[in-house]
Amino acid sequence: MRMILGIALLAALLGVTGCGGHSSAQPFAGSKLLGTWLDVAPYSTPGDVGDGDGQWPTRTLTVTDDGHFSVEEYAPERTVTGPCAVNGNEFTFGTDSATGGASWLPTFTFALSGDVLGLTGPAPEGERTLRLAAVQHTVPPALCTVWLLTALHDAAGNALPLVSSTRLEIDTDGSVILTRCGDGVLRQQRGTLLVTGGHLGLRLPASGTVPGRLVLLGAPVINSGQLQLSAPDNRGVAIYEPFSAPDTSLLGTWTHPVQGGTAITLAINPDGTYAYTGGFQQSGTWRSYQNSHLCLSTATVQRTIAWGYKDAAATTLVLGEWNLTDPAHPAFATSTWTRGT
Repeated sequence: MRMILGIALLAALLGVTGCGGHSSAQPFAGSKLLGTWLDVAPYSTPGDVGDGDGQWPTRTLTVTDDGHFSVEEYAPERTVTGPCAVNGNEFTFGTDSATGGASWLPTFTFALSGDVLGLTGPAPEGERTLRLAAVQHTVPPALCTVWLLTALHDAAGNALPLVSSTRLEIDTDGSVILTRCGDGVLRQQRGTLLVTGGHLGLRLPASGTVPGRLVLLGAPVINSGQLQLSAPDNRGVAIYEPFSAPDTSLLGTWTHPVQGGTAITLAINPDGTYAYTGGFQQSGTWRSYQNSHLCLSTATVQRTIAWGYKDAAATTLVLGEWNLTDPAHPAFATSTWTRGT
């Protein structure tokens, strides 16, 4: 069985003692196993893209100094709790309660390397190792802003459709507001950012009729202001752009002709509001994001739109967004708008 560290080194790290090749259960006070651990390699079919916008169902394991544990799997409603103990290189778990169909193996062999915990146990495919990373108590300041998901790539670098407009608002205390609009439904959840030495996750409690979720966002890199989140096992990358100051060149009224119908006008106002009139009616608020992206929001709709000018004089505006009218054939659609006089 492949181990991250040898048993002798594990004994030194964890203070495990014994004689004649035998060991006894050890107390957890002061153990390096204490705390919350995030599963950073959740089991999934290779090539899967999570739930459509780069978020992967995952789990956490929390170990307390009184020798108890709790596991959350995929949603806070799916939990296992009970006593736990260490014997040599075995981590054993007893179940006091389980909710929502969650399950947890009674015994794993384990290995600890820095802030990464490996748990190996039997699985239908023969044997499986979970890789969990220790959750930290601080949030890097560079993450504390509003982020808009603007692109999703598979492992080969091909663009994938954005099945929802997704926005993350991260505060310095680790609180998060996740706003997603897909299938014509706007959902907003408040949760907590889970930060490890190399990965980010989200704990999202249930709210009303919206189920809670526990998801892995991925391994973060901030590059040229972008937040790039690499999915497990290099399955793809989700790219978020940060909120930026409004581009004042967008202000004004823009017109888009409709063949055989009434032209649509889009008013982008300096007070942060917008309004569609003509053949299409909608009004709400707009925000600018880095690298020429907009987020248009109403009480029931959120849209992620890329924009750019077709001419140097900035009189012709091109807007682009994913069209998911036919889910089997998603397409990135563009429209051309002319500045009003």
